Amino acid sequence: MGYELIIAEKNELVDATLKHMYQGRKTGYYYTCDTDNKRIMATNGHMMTLLDPEEYDPTLKTWSLLTIPWVNHKPRKKPDPSKAAQFKVLLELIAGADSIIHAGDADDEGQLIVDEILQYAKWTGKVKRVYITDNTDGGVKKAYANLIDNNLKITDGYAAEARSIADKNFGYMMTRLYTCLAKEQGFSGVLNVGRVQTALRG
Repeated sequence: MGYELIIAEKNELVDATLKHMYQGRKTGYYYTCDTDNKRIMATNGHMMTLLDPEEYDPTLKTWSLLTIPWVNHKPRKKPDPSKAAQFKVLLELIAGADSIIHAGDADDEGQLIVDEILQYAKWTGKVKRVYITDNTDGGVKKAYANLIDNNLKITDGYAAEARSIADKNFGYMMTRLYTCLAKEQGFSGVLNVGRVQTALRG
């Protein structure tokens, strides 16, 4: 017999769930709630990242104006190396679960953060979605009393995924473009360009 796994995006939501819903004890990266047969773990943000250009095409490892722009490949993801130990534990928890509650933040990014992990883990079992926007006792209990089928919300994460793909392509190509052009003028550094860090005038 397995358990129900609650995957939260942030530690604050784990804390609220443990305070108002279940009694749990810390077990490494997650909490075990023996009485209710549940496990609870936070991702603390994205645990998956898009592949770098050279992982699609080795020739792109060399920065050159001749390769810009490159043809976009079908986006693929990999586990974030900086969270390898945490991710390994989460995959083991998913493998041993009977069912899962998706407790990402109540926005498109929160939807994607948990969904992309379940997709990577090839999870095919039941997934319920909980929306917690109020961490008080009443807010948390009301949210868990109104779980919905996660399949009804998967498309909410598509906007976040499209945005991250566009941001990464824009950032990589423009950073290489400006760096290569600057190098021709004797500049030896890297000119980082990105949507959230570079002001653009329309």
